[in-house]
Amino acid sequence: MIKAYKYYMMYRVKPKHKEDDDKLVIIDKGTHYGLSPTPQSQCIYRKTKKIAARAGFSRSVYPYLIKPSSITNGFNNKVNPRILQRQARHSRIETTLRYDHTDDEMTKEYFNRLQAPNPEDLKPGEDAKEWLDKLLSNDIDLKTFKTGIDVLLPHRQKEDDISYI
Repeated sequence: MIKAYKYYMMYRVKPKHKEDDDKLVIIDKGTHYGLSPTPQSQCIYRKTKKIAARAGFSRSVYPYLIKPSSITNGFNNKVNPRILQRQARHSRIETTLRYDHTDDEMTKEYFNRLQAPNPEDLKPGEDAKEWLDKLLSNDIDLKTFKTGIDVLLPHRQKEDDISYI
């Protein structure tokens, strides 16, 4: 995106007015040459349609299709929702979260990564310590901890309880 922006800025028309220097789009033809489009103009809409047609899109593309797509793409790339909120210029995080279409598999993978350490990566004895660390840092509750210990130490008697907890 940064490369595309820099490339665009090399060819963007120089604004007529100094206050339009921070505007991304400057009209490049007609009676409004060198001015930034007004909110009422159809300039951005027409430009988006033209670019989409040139790019070979068969479906209808319009400016407000691009914004939600980029927000959803950010969620899929695990970008922090607060960053996406700022980029989208939403005043409320709830507005940004409407575009979160994270699939169930991605959610499941995230929680599995948080909850269970990979046993192959741990040396003998470290796995129980890992569960204890999670319990002490309040990442898991006592019931989950006991279940994890039961899995890690299957020879332990079920009626035995851990006395120091």
